[in-house]
Amino acid sequence: MVRKFSRYVATFENSGLVYLSEITSLVSDMHACGDKIIDLFSGKAGDSQSMPAGENIMSNPAKLCYVVKQGLREASIGTLGKQKLSKMIQLICDEHSFP
Repeated sequence: MVRKFSRYVATFENSGLVYLSEITSLVSDMHACGDKIIDLFSGKAGDSQSMPAGENIMSNPAKLCYVVKQGLREASIGTLGKQKLSKMIQLICDEHSFP
């Protein structure tokens, strides 16, 4: 029983760094998507479509449409990252389950 546990710990330590970097990268990507959505709706987007000072997205239908489309794109990217993260965590748990 102790040997099985020792092997389990050694295997997890060896593969843990790979999983840790992938998980960290996915979480960073999801946070970046959230930040972009906040910037879009607050008018701080750093692209050619950004609004002049004092302009409201509600007063410009074209800008509102652009912001909603971009927000949905960013949300879908974040959702895909979340799904990949949950699959990775499930894989880690399945792979390293202690009998």
